[in-house]
Amino acid sequence: MHLLNQIGLTAYPVLVNTKRSIGIKDALPAVNAFDHVIVSFKHNGKTYWIDPTLSLQGGQLNTLTPLPYKIGLPLSSTANGLTTIPGPNNTHLSTNIKEIFFLEDEGATSHTFKVSVSRAGKDADDYRRYLLETSKKEIQDNYLDYYAHYFPNIQLIGKLEVTDNRTDNMINTSETYQIHNLWESNDGGQQEATLSASDIYHALTSPRQLNRKAPFATQYPNNIIHQTEIHLSPDWQIEDEQATIENEGFTLEKNLTLNGDVIHQIITFQSLADHIKASALKQYDADIERAKTELDLGLYIADSAPEEVVDEAIAKDFAVLMLIYLTPLLIGTIIFASLATQKRDINDYGVTTLHPVSYKKFLILNIVSLNYYTLLWAYENWKYIQLKHSPNIKPFWRALFSIFYMHSLYKSISKIADEKGITPVITPTQSKVLHTAYLILYIISTYLAYQEQPLLSFIYIITLLPFAACINQLNQSDQMPTRYSAFTIKHAALIACFLPMVMHTILTGFRILPNQYIIEGTDLPAYEKHFLTKNGTLSDNEKLYYFFSDHLFSYRESGNGLTDQQIFGFYHENVAKITVSSYFNEIEQYELIPAGDFETLSTLTIQKKSSDSFIIRLPIDGPYGDAYIETFQRLVDNERQTD
Repeated sequence: MHLLNQIGLTAYPVLVNTKRSIGIKDALPAVNAFDHVIVSFKHNGKTYWIDPTLSLQGGQLNTLTPLPYKIGLPLSSTANGLTTIPGPNNTHLSTNIKEIFFLEDEGATSHTFKVSVSRAGKDADDYRRYLLETSKKEIQDNYLDYYAHYFPNIQLIGKLEVTDNRTDNMINTSETYQIHNLWESNDGGQQEATLSASDIYHALTSPRQLNRKAPFATQYPNNIIHQTEIHLSPDWQIEDEQATIENEGFTLEKNLTLNGDVIHQIITFQSLADHIKASALKQYDADIERAKTELDLGLYIADSAPEEVVDEAIAKDFAVLMLIYLTPLLIGTIIFASLATQKRDINDYGVTTLHPVSYKKFLILNIVSLNYYTLLWAYENWKYIQLKHSPNIKPFWRALFSIFYMHSLYKSISKIADEKGITPVITPTQSKVLHTAYLILYIISTYLAYQEQPLLSFIYIITLLPFAACINQLNQSDQMPTRYSAFTIKHAALIACFLPMVMHTILTGFRILPNQYIIEGTDLPAYEKHFLTKNGTLSDNEKLYYFFSDHLFSYRESGNGLTDQQIFGFYHENVAKITVSSYFNEIEQYELIPAGDFETLSTLTIQKKSSDSFIIRLPIDGPYGDAYIETFQRLVDNERQTD
């Protein structure tokens, strides 16, 4: 102060409180009200406030960072009380972080990662003190530990470099690292790398208790610019993103662009106040959570699946599917054939007439065996008729083609009923109508099964119940054996044999599992759509028109789809999820090769303008096959007309 006075400047001491700051304004006078002294003086009509104890402060007189004390008591004859001390704002403090990732070689086990940080204003002053009090090696170790939280297999390969521009009060630091095993498998087996603006994340703080009366203190000023630059291999497809979140406590702006093979992302955070009112905390906390969701950038490895890998996977799934469906059919054929070759006489039927069975048992065994039980039931009845009345008929063939012989079975039942003096529960006319309905519903059921509605293949069973009722009616006066309604070991074995096939039919019918057909996008379960959006295959605003998966048990293992923006496909090779896609304006040409003999899938080859190509496999002959291709052609043609 004496030196300032010697050069003709009027300077005087100012008492301040470094802890309570502006809080002393409401305090009673006391000898311990102040704990520090600064200096104030005027130069060229402007008042300056300096703290001579800040020996590490950088900058020139006009660029010094304002002091944080806010209020003080000038010891001057012209002063008559406390006076306000201008404090810092976001123009006096800034941290600019730039992270560069070199990921051009996706197959490499390690990637170079460079970090440079520019600090200005009070950030530079604080870091200058940190450099004085901490060794460079300790600082390097601290940085390495910090990044190890995000990249566990990281290694420092370049020493910490520091440049200090004291005149402009700027400190720049830089480090170079090697990240090993950056790409990790996510829940879907996809290779993923997540890069985060972690410095901004730590600045986004909110109170643990929102229901409070006191305001919440925040760090102010605080100005962080986080830049991320990612160098990639050619042909990455990433949509530009912009986001802005603003409230009374902070603003956050995000801008992401893809320029050639380099992703540029800039996220800017600025605090706007040193506290948040209690009444605004709920909205503030909600904005904090929204802002955090903008800080992570997820990358997914994309490549085309080798055709031989796809063919091998399809062959494996087809073999399992055949095992599920052919095994019960084979065993059922053996059972049916063994019955046909078994020597039997009328005494094998005991006291019963024909083959009575309870309605409950009849329905359960038919549903569980996908109507196979109808063959056994029909055979038992025709065998009885052969042994008792018509030795020249062939029970095996009449049972095998029972859809054509149901009315003939009724006529035999009616003849036996006449011998017993019983009137059948249905008339001959009703029998003809039921038989006709049986034929029609059988044809409809077969068609519906082809049209992705396997659950409806059971509907024609109901037309057989009246015929079963006629047989049961013949046995009302007889002593019905327990096998009429009981389930035997033979039935349990039949159920166990057919159960995998039935369960697969039910699950595919409800779209819980893929059903080997193209389905409409609206039929794909909501949680599967969410998965495709979460892992980056689809964007939130895309409309999914069609989807197809040739996997047996999971939509997530393989599939392809058509949206209003792109055609895409994905497949697993080892643990990596291989994804291919093309927006319609990127397609140079395409070719559809229909499925050949003994093949179920046609091949759609996509040739992109970048000379890359990939294939999509589709069951064109199945439901929605034509619609899938027609919609794809229309979208491509529309894009070409727009261009």
